[in-house]
Amino acid sequence: MWGISLWRFRFPIYLAFLYPLSMLLGAAIAMYSMIVTLTGRAVWKGRRVGM
Repeated sequence: MWGISLWRFRFPIYLAFLYPLSMLLGAAIAMYSMIVTLTGRAVWKGRRVGM
């Protein structure tokens, strides 16, 4: 479906191959954020972020 959308709106076809990589990267960032928050190591502007 992503490839069809790219073709329809005339985006470069190589973006269809990068889509799974971008999804994995987004999921990895979300997991890292969840782990940092749950372990109490989250810091924003030098202050600890509470749960």
